[in-house]
Amino acid sequence: MIVGIYKLSGRIEVFSLKEKRQIIKSLVHKIQNKYHISIAETGVQDNLQQVEIGMAIVSNNKPMIEKSMEQILSFIESHYAIEIFEWDFEFIYFDN
Repeated sequence: MIVGIYKLSGRIEVFSLKEKRQIIKSLVHKIQNKYHISIAETGVQDNLQQVEIGMAIVSNNKPMIEKSMEQILSFIESHYAIEIFEWDFEFIYFDN
């Protein structure tokens, strides 16, 4: 079993925390429904223009995890006005 853990850090142009929360909530909901992964806003929640989102995928196939994350990143870039400045990831391997 392989767990892919990703952290996206970025910047968003909004004028209120309420607006930011609505956008992030929409993003999280759409990605959960479309890609069936675990995702949440994980940090800087009270910072008006910074965004931090954590994601995790469990699989037995590392290339599938990488392909899914590339699709998710593409989806975010094409549907949301978030400037991504950091994209960290880690794989954790579990043996039977």
